[in-house]
Amino acid sequence: MGQTYATAWGVFNAIRWGIVMVPISALHETTNTFVGHRWGDFKRKRSKSHSVAWRDIASMSSLRLKDRIADKEIVITSPILRSCLIALGIELFLFAGLSINKSSAYKLAHYLSNSTEVAEIASMMWRNVEWCFVCYAVSSQLVALLLATEAEWFLSESLLLNVGYMLPCAVVFRHFANGPEDAWVYHRWIV
Repeated sequence: MGQTYATAWGVFNAIRWGIVMVPISALHETTNTFVGHRWGDFKRKRSKSHSVAWRDIASMSSLRLKDRIADKEIVITSPILRSCLIALGIELFLFAGLSINKSSAYKLAHYLSNSTEVAEIASMMWRNVEWCFVCYAVSSQLVALLLATEAEWFLSESLLLNVGYMLPCAVVFRHFANGPEDAWVYHRWIV
């Protein structure tokens, strides 16, 4: 793809991992810990009467009236909601700062690369996909509930997404990108 595009890709990844992926992943792991502990406490408290599965909680019809769960007992989701608000606040701030204000992403990319051409390409990359990171930040926090309660469901969804979307895109799109001028048109779909 050429040296300029490769350098811009490296700068884009440095920005993406440095200010989006690593902090959101840390928040995700913290949320997983709190949700996992609360789910374990909930199951331990409820197991005295009978075994409770997440499916039972979701449907509520299979639980006897005396075994129904009180609203105050559902504290499992409070870390998820808190982390979603934190992630959404951070990502919307970054979205406004780096995508809407075009010169911010350019200045950061220029600082990292010390090249005007690389900074233009990297800031264009950032503006094209930053909205995806808002969705990524919130969904990575919401998945904590699936990981704690229905890990098989999460595994199935992840496997389907990677095999059904990411792999075909990676295989097919590499044949269409002929040079630096049209590479990002296809690469942004699999970032």
